[in-house]
Amino acid sequence: MGTKRATYDNLDRLSNSPKEIIDEILKRLPIRDAIKTSFLSRGWRYRWMSMPVLVFDRRSDTFMRRNQVYGLESEQQINTKLVNFVNKVLLLHNTTLSKFELNNFLLGDCSDLDQWILVLSRKKLNNLILVFKPAYPNFNPYHVPGCLFSCQTLQTLELRNCVVKLPSQYEGFIALTSLYLFYVNLTNDTLETLVAKSSLLKRLRLVSCNDLTHIIIDAPNLEQVSIRGCCETISFRNALKVRVACIQILLPGFPMRFRLDQVLGGLNKVRHISIVQPFLEMDVAPRTYYHHLTFVQLAVNLKDSKQVIAVRYLCRSSPLLKTLEIKTILDHSAHLYETNFWEARLRKEADVFPCLKTVRLTGFKGVKHDMEFTHFILMNAVVLETFSIYWGDRALLEKLTAVEKMMQFEKASSKAKVIFNSKT
Repeated sequence: MGTKRATYDNLDRLSNSPKEIIDEILKRLPIRDAIKTSFLSRGWRYRWMSMPVLVFDRRSDTFMRRNQVYGLESEQQINTKLVNFVNKVLLLHNTTLSKFELNNFLLGDCSDLDQWILVLSRKKLNNLILVFKPAYPNFNPYHVPGCLFSCQTLQTLELRNCVVKLPSQYEGFIALTSLYLFYVNLTNDTLETLVAKSSLLKRLRLVSCNDLTHIIIDAPNLEQVSIRGCCETISFRNALKVRVACIQILLPGFPMRFRLDQVLGGLNKVRHISIVQPFLEMDVAPRTYYHHLTFVQLAVNLKDSKQVIAVRYLCRSSPLLKTLEIKTILDHSAHLYETNFWEARLRKEADVFPCLKTVRLTGFKGVKHDMEFTHFILMNAVVLETFSIYWGDRALLEKLTAVEKMMQFEKASSKAKVIFNSKT
């Protein structure tokens, strides 16, 4: 009797906790378990109905999926039950929502989704995440309804595996600060308008939105941008607040070459830049200086003299650069390497690496162009502290010879240490 009384007293104290604490407890539970708290006591009966966060993910359908594994129910039967479950939750939920997440819970061809989004758009939603299961043959991806774009309280929007078309009356998201699009089908004009009319946007991430060919970013408050996928051009307009930019362009079968200065155009105040793109060129006389840039990460074919020149002049244009990371790659469309390229350039130069302290070179093979590129940095990095070299998979067997030769290279910094590593 005493044990039962103690348990009841503990539960009663928890029931009398502030709403913020109860909400925090409930949102950490799978949605089904949160609903089951209704059976704890009379005081808990309606608590879940005012949860500020609703998440439907793989944890929410474990029991039903088990029935499918054992052949007790079909995929269609499971899907119908999941849809009914969401319908009941939204029907009973009786207050505003700060976050709604549908994460790999359903396929995108669910006919109830439009109604759910209409309901959510009226709940003063701040954070919306819609992640649909990857498409399969004969699958029609979900088309986001126009009512979503009238949700003016949204601050974060994440969409995956769906189609976005803006309604003609779209006026923009006045509160949106974070936009994440993964495997989303949308046109160049749609993206440009979506971003340009979200004036408070600070974070933008695009991953494998492969219908995009010419990306234009017009976002005066944008601070972080990440772009990964196939496109032909990227243009930053009115994006002077960008501090971090990560760009990975995948161009299978494309013979074109990107210009490094064009990719960086409009990012005058960027501090951290990562470009995984081998087709690099740059004006010999840089027109722009990046006075805030401290970190650069590039994928470079060191056999291509034009790419090497691009790296060299980017560093010269970045007087505060402290960290340089180079990943060596093969680029079969690259220009032929000039045999005597380094003979005229392997010398001391003023103001190439005035603040460079850390260098990381991966895929090092110890061949001529690798060695000379390394020598050039060591010769001119006056405050260099660490030069980390990671051997490539096809590194020459004569590693010891390469190391011994490198130890004889002239170093501009007395503090410089060259560290060889076998793995990245």
